[in-house]
Amino acid sequence: MQVAEALPQRGLLLLDIDDVLCMSQPFGGYHARGALWRPGDESKDIWEKLFHPKAVTATQELMRECRPRVVLTTSWLSILERQHFVEVFLRTGLEAVAEALHEHWDAPADLGESRHTAISNWLKAHHRGEPLLILDDLQSGESLVESEWDAAGHQILCEPERGFHAGLLPKAMQALRTPYVKPAWW
Repeated sequence: MQVAEALPQRGLLLLDIDDVLCMSQPFGGYHARGALWRPGDESKDIWEKLFHPKAVTATQELMRECRPRVVLTTSWLSILERQHFVEVFLRTGLEAVAEALHEHWDAPADLGESRHTAISNWLKAHHRGEPLLILDDLQSGESLVESEWDAAGHQILCEPERGFHAGLLPKAMQALRTPYVKPAWW
């Protein structure tokens, strides 16, 4: 009798949007919301230009290679609902992200709460030992600088106006293939 190999556990991608996927040049979150709510008024190229092409390509590769479940940590959570995010991802070439939204798909920061606190609270409630990657940026993810996730190699803070790109893929894939263990000194 042959013993079946266990499939690797699907990781978690905790995903910000601004300065990770969207450089807000020329379009940002409010433009996306407006285009969804008033489709006749939308700019003809909003869905092609909303997300940076290099960020889309890198995210597609990450989703194809690692198949993580996705949790959104973005400030866009204050202006869009789940169905809106699904529509945005479908229209921008990130179908795999739309299809991989976790059942507990959002980790919003309450008023006055840091991104670090929001992610920490979400992980306390829902993390089941899966590998994870926090993909954020230096501005909105300022509270994540030198975090426990960074120390363990499970966090990437993208540079403003550069976002997620192919050069960050090796570190991102490594994080999603490695179980997260909080550093002992933390």
